Amino acid sequence: MTEGFRQAGYCVIGAIEIDPCAVEVYKLNHPRVHVWQNDIQSISAQSILRALKLQKGELDLLGGCPPCQGFSTAD
Repeated sequence: MTEGFRQAGYCVIGAIEIDPCAVEVYKLNHPRVHVWQNDIQSISAQSILRALKLQKGELDLLGGCPPCQGFSTAD
């Protein structure tokens, strides 16, 4: 998803991933993106805004998706 958004002209600045192996791969592929290795349910919107130095209303797009096929057990 990050690569698709990047190719579409977006500047991806943050990502959340719970799986440590996926985080390492993500960081190698997207070294400029701030990555939280955590359960998305345990991170507040305020902490994300603070970490990314964003003010309310400055975020253009918030995307979410299931894990990549190679990491997913979903059919």
